Amino acid sequence: MDFIYSHLPETNKTLWIYKEKIDNFNKYTQFEVLSSEIPMVSSELPITPEIFKVKELKELKELKEVKEVKELKELKELKELKEVKEVKEVKEDKKKIRKETPIDLIIKYTLTNKIMKNEIKEKLVEFITIPEFSKAFGIKKSSEIISALTRDSWNQSIVLFISFLLNATIIYKDKPYIFNKEKNTQEIIIHS
Repeated sequence: MDFIYSHLPETNKTLWIYKEKIDNFNKYTQFEVLSSEIPMVSSELPITPEIFKVKELKELKELKEVKEVKELKELKELKELKEVKEVKEVKEDKKKIRKETPIDLIIKYTLTNKIMKNEIKEKLVEFITIPEFSKAFGIKKSSEIISALTRDSWNQSIVLFISFLLNATIIYKDKPYIFNKEKNTQEIIIHS
């Protein structure tokens, strides 16, 4: 830099800008400069090997920065692709794992055909609405059982009802549900 500064004249920088058009400079400033007063700057500076080295170093630095930026972009794109693949795999896994509904569980353990699913649901709702059933389970639990059957969802009341229906211990959310401990014949685990 010292080399460059040594070859440049020390004058007003704005004057350099208007060197070719001194009329414009005079028009927009408060004082006038005659064209003879402008120092002439030689457009050709002596070319030395030092200038080339500086230019080469700058170009090398710029190339390195560009390469680093490209590598960072590629890494980000790879990470994004991996995340997208992982999300797709998780979604596919969720689609594959279909939760078993209460009716499906009843059909499976009573050895009934799936074609009769709607009829079984209707008969269970009729059975639950009998007054004797409401006395045994209570009105609130009976309504929760009916809502679970109609929505094909799980709750504690439907688990207790299935335990009653199948004479089994049902493990739901890591907690065992038993309606009648004396008639308990099997153990069923519900994954929810």
